[in-house]
Amino acid sequence: LYVGFENQKAASVTKIKFSSSSQALKYLLSKSSNANFIGRSSDDVLSQSEIAATHLSAKATFYQIAALSKSGLLGEAKNYGFCAVSDAEKNKCHVNFNMHGIRSVDMRLKRMSQDEKTFEDVINTTLNVSNNDQFLFKNLPVGHYQWNLSYVIDGGVDVHKSGDFDLIAISA
Repeated sequence: LYVGFENQKAASVTKIKFSSSSQALKYLLSKSSNANFIGRSSDDVLSQSEIAATHLSAKATFYQIAALSKSGLLGEAKNYGFCAVSDAEKNKCHVNFNMHGIRSVDMRLKRMSQDEKTFEDVINTTLNVSNNDQFLFKNLPVGHYQWNLSYVIDGGVDVHKSGDFDLIAISA
């Protein structure tokens, strides 16, 4: 679980810390520019439960982290989106979804309510994304989100994908 952050002397680097497990030997980390982790930019194995995030901006960078035990068991992966904000942005981030190769998609994005008892729809609609394969939500408030995508690929095969993430803003 996310613990906190520490801005480093180099202005473009932020150390992000996660809780560690005494059972963990290493941590597996994936990085992506989009919430649905299509076209991940990197996969790493870490010896500590912290990362050095570089060049954070208003557009969230996504990280998936999971602990690997000494016996080889992989813990549950947790997804986070981190963005850098100024006081004027008031803890809001831009969140991208990669829709490469999709023409039309049923998309649902839900945010955990303030009382943490229910999810509230941010969007629940069919989108035509044939002209642009990226879908960017602007100014989403920090919080816990769930998403679902349903679409048809060539050959008439139905595809359903879902996930969740915690959106976290870090003071720039």
